[in-house]
Amino acid sequence: MAVRDNRVRTLRLARGYVLARLAAEADISPSTLISVEKHHYWPTERVRERIARALGVEVDDIWPRNATAVA
Repeated sequence: MAVRDNRVRTLRLARGYVLARLAAEADISPSTLISVEKHHYWPTERVRERIARALGVEVDDIWPRNATAVA
């Protein structure tokens, strides 16, 4: 079964980040981050790493290894 949930928005809000701040710190576009948060885009490994680093967590803390993309 594919996993659709991720913790990006939850972690972002817990840190008090607005979307634009996290996007800037992760060096991705705000539209990409919106798509990730709304589950419209399964991020590449590189994007997942950037988001996790900007949030101060490991990639697996957001996207467990058993998570798969949803078509």
